[in-house]
Amino acid sequence: MHDPTADFIMQTVCALLLSFGLWSNGDAVAPASPQDEDLGQTIERVSAKIQEEKSSRRSDLEVELACLYMKDQKEEEAFTTFLQALDEAPYEAYEHNPEEEEIYSKALKLYLEEVERPPGEVARELEGLLQPIIDEHPSYAFVRFILANAYANEGKWDLFFNNFYTAYKQKRDSFLAFRTLGIMNIKLFEKARTLEAKEDRRRKINSNLERALSLYNEDSTLYKLLIIFSPLPERRHRVCEMIEKIINGNAVIARSQIPFYVHEALEAGDKELARRFLDKAATWYQYSRVIEEMRKVVQDDKISDDG
Repeated sequence: MHDPTADFIMQTVCALLLSFGLWSNGDAVAPASPQDEDLGQTIERVSAKIQEEKSSRRSDLEVELACLYMKDQKEEEAFTTFLQALDEAPYEAYEHNPEEEEIYSKALKLYLEEVERPPGEVARELEGLLQPIIDEHPSYAFVRFILANAYANEGKWDLFFNNFYTAYKQKRDSFLAFRTLGIMNIKLFEKARTLEAKEDRRRKINSNLERALSLYNEDSTLYKLLIIFSPLPERRHRVCEMIEKIINGNAVIARSQIPFYVHEALEAGDKELARRFLDKAATWYQYSRVIEEMRKVVQDDKISDDG
């Protein structure tokens, strides 16, 4: 079994962030303009206000500070501050609406769909569809979560922070809330400088993504992320667990991702699991060259059938 070293994880994460729409870095934050020369002073002023604030207004100020940090191209400070704001965010009432549920279901399918188009293009389509709905129905928390993530994929970080924060206050126990928290911790994992800091982020990634998966098991991205970020001693168990969930669930894995799971099953020493996974994959695709190639890989693998 290979060792998922920090370098390996970093390479894989970068690929995932781009290929799965997990906040592509394609639309980077623009450098501060001349009129923003006092940005540092503004950051200091808002930081001082936060230290003085004792009420629920504190989390609002932390969201404002996160926006300022991102504008100043300080991504680590921005996400760290925003996560703190979420921890301190007050609860607000949410009322279920059947009309919102229908809109959310269609938008979620588009957001999670693994398409050939760049994530930013899909995000712009979602923005065009969902922003007018939110303007008319500002209480639609589930729809707002998708809109927030679309803004993240466009690099519109102030709109992401404010929309996600608004939705989170209403539905912090939802699938997209946990999924997005997981992604934010992945971004901070990238920037962690010590092993201890990385392991702390790894625990938070796993905790949030596991909760997201328990609420919505059709998001194919989650299975791969949970394997990649599993601690080494738990990796074999996690590989088998995730592939079993795929086999028994409703998620459809993209053709391009099928080899990943086959190789992981073989490295875990479970040839039969690899075969069963391919049998499941064959129900998604009437014919796939990738599946046929992977069947040959499993057949030629030197692991004995009895493990």
